[in-house]
Amino acid sequence: MDGQLVYRGLQPTSRRDVIFLSRDMNVSTPVHETVHAQLNLGELGTGAVTNLLLVKYRFLQGHPFLKGLAQRKVNYRRCMGCQEFPAAHSAQFAGRVEHYIKA
Repeated sequence: MDGQLVYRGLQPTSRRDVIFLSRDMNVSTPVHETVHAQLNLGELGTGAVTNLLLVKYRFLQGHPFLKGLAQRKVNYRRCMGCQEFPAAHSAQFAGRVEHYIKA
């Protein structure tokens, strides 16, 4: 490592309807950040809930009928620019960070 800290995603504690995702994210990152936003848990609790949700997701992928009954949608839309988080939309982070707001 070169001493740099890399975030896959962030969820500001002051805004439960906002998440940030980086290019380094994996399939669990949006789920992880949504759990932070919805349940207000710390890293340990969020990691456990995320793992359970991913197991549920993988199970439901093979059972479309159950998926329709059990799935809860949480929708976020990509923010293309705002005054609240100007750094996220600056040239410094262009192409590296995406800002999403709960729809």
